[in-house]
Amino acid sequence: MLDGPLENWPKHIVAEEVIKAVEEWDIKAIVSFDEFGITGHRNHIDTAEGCMEVKRKLKDKIKLY
Repeated sequence: MLDGPLENWPKHIVAEEVIKAVEEWDIKAIVSFDEFGITGHRNHIDTAEGCMEVKRKLKDKIKLY
């Protein structure tokens, strides 16, 4: 995905990529941006939303901070 404050990253694609990494590396916790992307950067917000989708899908299998 292209980086840039004007680029949108669909949360379902972010979630799919994160879930692949979680499963491949047996990850138990994720530290991500807050819902404001800390600085308001669009990609940071999309990353946070994608990680929240991961948490919804994986429920108790992953901790999200």
